[in-house]
Amino acid sequence: MDLSYWLTTFGVSSVTAVGALWLGSKYFADMWLKARFDRALEAFRGEQARDLEAFKFQTSRLLDRATKINQREIEILPTLWDKMTAALSATAHLTSRNQVVPATESMSEGQLLSFLDELMLKDWEKAEVLRLDVPQRDEALWTKLKWQRYAKADKLHGEFQNYYIANSVFIPEDLRNQPRFRRASRA
Repeated sequence: MDLSYWLTTFGVSSVTAVGALWLGSKYFADMWLKARFDRALEAFRGEQARDLEAFKFQTSRLLDRATKINQREIEILPTLWDKMTAALSATAHLTSRNQVVPATESMSEGQLLSFLDELMLKDWEKAEVLRLDVPQRDEALWTKLKWQRYAKADKLHGEFQNYYIANSVFIPEDLRNQPRFRRASRA
């Protein structure tokens, strides 16, 4: 056997061994890189899933809060409107020129007592009115009625004002800025 045969055999074997080593190292390197990439990808997906869940939770919480605010607004506006209307009506009734003035001269004693009961006067006020003569009685009743109407208008306006202040955060900005609404809430 000659040296060239050995050299050729050794060369072919060496090239084959180097090729096998190169293929093996390439295969293992690919597997190692793929495993490393898959781990990084799974970690990234997990992080993205956590971020997505946190975003969904935050969005849901904000939408729930907005829904609750809208629901509260829907509940508040009719009540506020009723309170404002009642206060305005009582004030209009108080300042109206067409108010009913009591005329007790044509009333019998029973009618007068029934009328006084309807006015929700205290017993001492009723006794005071009954002691007066007819013109002074009518004037005293007129004064008491005026003060009752004033107290009612003041009470209703106070209820409206307190309700408005307590719930103004739920009233839409455009409604709060309307001149007619601002005047009513400040009066």
